[in-house]
Amino acid sequence: MKKTILLALLLLALGAGAWYMKKTDKKNQMPVSTSLYAIDDISRVYKIGLIHPDGKKVKLERTKDGWLYNGRKGNTSVINTLLNTVKKQRVLYATPASLKPTMLKSLATNKIKVELYDKDDQLLQLFYVGAPGNDGNSTYFIKENSNEPHLVGVPGFVGTIGSNYNRPDQDWVNKIVVKQNPNNITEVSLEYPNMKSRSFKLTRKGEKFDIKPFYGFTPKSSKSPKLGAGKTFLGFFEKIGAEGYEPNIKLRDSLNNLVPFATLKYKENNLTEHILKFYPYIPEGVQGIEYLLAADRDNNSPIGVNRYFVIDENNDCYLTQHRVIGKLLWKYVDFFEK
Repeated sequence: MKKTILLALLLLALGAGAWYMKKTDKKNQMPVSTSLYAIDDISRVYKIGLIHPDGKKVKLERTKDGWLYNGRKGNTSVINTLLNTVKKQRVLYATPASLKPTMLKSLATNKIKVELYDKDDQLLQLFYVGAPGNDGNSTYFIKENSNEPHLVGVPGFVGTIGSNYNRPDQDWVNKIVVKQNPNNITEVSLEYPNMKSRSFKLTRKGEKFDIKPFYGFTPKSSKSPKLGAGKTFLGFFEKIGAEGYEPNIKLRDSLNNLVPFATLKYKENNLTEHILKFYPYIPEGVQGIEYLLAADRDNNSPIGVNRYFVIDENNDCYLTQHRVIGKLLWKYVDFFEK
């Protein structure tokens, strides 16, 4: 009897598997779109390649952890905007014969090659995106090996869609500097090399927090620990974003040759260590912090500036605002009653 039941269950499982595979194959064999340049089901898109006229390449990949941009964490919002454009873009109207030579000449020198693939690396769409049309709502498109350009846009949308394919590097990159479950953080150290009394080490075991000075020569506080301070501090690690991503390698190298005014290190479950190094943002032409204009100052900042460059353990550099990331820049005495 037991063998009969097991055999029946096995047959059901095999049948369900065959049905699922058949359904999946059917989906993969469906036409990409009835429209010339669109993809109706953007969930089929797993890889996007953009090749610019100057040779710059953008590679976007869908993974189980989200989208990647050239191997880094990608900006989900920007990539979703691109995917939504691919789904909705249509040929708006017939190309005027008088405009065709101009469009072909423009596309010959100024176009972005767009390749879209499914999870099995099967090509779904290949086309080129060129300059905006004169009407302000269309963009020059052309298919691979074609001599017929088209005026493409999203019906009902005011504006051109070419900018969704042609973005600066910093737009594609994820601008989240810190995104951590506070309950997984077991250690934090914050060192201020020139403000040693502010520096501290935090260790956590369950709901118990131990706060000590970073440097052994710094006196321990005689005050009572502030109720809930440790939990409040770690709560700010849940998500902190940056104003912008800084792709300038020379700037990054220059900052790495300086001593950061603060270095924050934290561990997940006593294993993975993350590092953030903080540097003041000083606008070009300003000789130092003391010469900053009022608009570039913040009295709540440890060093009086309202923006910082932050470099993480992956050597990615972000421009941040004190009013946002400053929530992490606590000092030792902040954990104790006044």
